[in-house]
Amino acid sequence: MLWETQATQTLLTHGFELGRARVGLDFRTGPQVSIGPVIGADLNVLLWESSDANRAIPNPTLSTFVFAGLQGRMDFGGSAAAPAPAAPADP
Repeated sequence: MLWETQATQTLLTHGFELGRARVGLDFRTGPQVSIGPVIGADLNVLLWESSDANRAIPNPTLSTFVFAGLQGRMDFGGSAAAPAPAAPADP
């Protein structure tokens, strides 16, 4: 969705996301929480718009949004597994 607000009108444009690509890093702040930078882009086809009534966009085309920022992740459920012990070396 794309939400645009002007002084006298609000326009909401919506459609389908066809794909998304993201690249980022995770820095663990605890066993179940991480935060880090992320950058990405997505590919969309926006088909409808509405301000006072819904209407179809006459000639929908592909569009993209490019984004960058911080991303946080939280792991819920499960438990942290201890690493497996190393096998003894043969003499």
